[in-house]
Amino acid sequence: MPYLIQVLKGKEKKIRELLARHGLTAQRAALTEYLLTDDPACYEIRRRDTVKGYILNISEISSEVADELLTMPERIPSDNDKPSPHKLVRILCGQWAGSVGLVSRIKGDMVTVHAETFGYLRHVVVPLCDVETYHAEML
Repeated sequence: MPYLIQVLKGKEKKIRELLARHGLTAQRAALTEYLLTDDPACYEIRRRDTVKGYILNISEISSEVADELLTMPERIPSDNDKPSPHKLVRILCGQWAGSVGLVSRIKGDMVTVHAETFGYLRHVVVPLCDVETYHAEML
């Protein structure tokens, strides 16, 4: 199962190198501040002094979401899929239009998206009808 690792902004390369020293391989996701790995040892390594404080969060994700995060620039929207937690979405309108991120919570008709906006990640709350799910483009 793939794991999504959120790291401090600008520290992606450093964390990849530190993880490699501990025997873990990680790939940089298309969203800044995120790395992907398939090794569950990332939970144990995050407590070591060399990486402690640099890793903000680790989440288990599906292989499909991992593929999407690696190929995000080649995405096309899907009309037949509803947003759900840990899915990649694009915000369609409003102040955050065009921002892409991961759904962290859906409550009623509102959705919280961990979106990249102006190079920073922030939690954005928008109406559910204002987001669309993205999938990797099929070739």
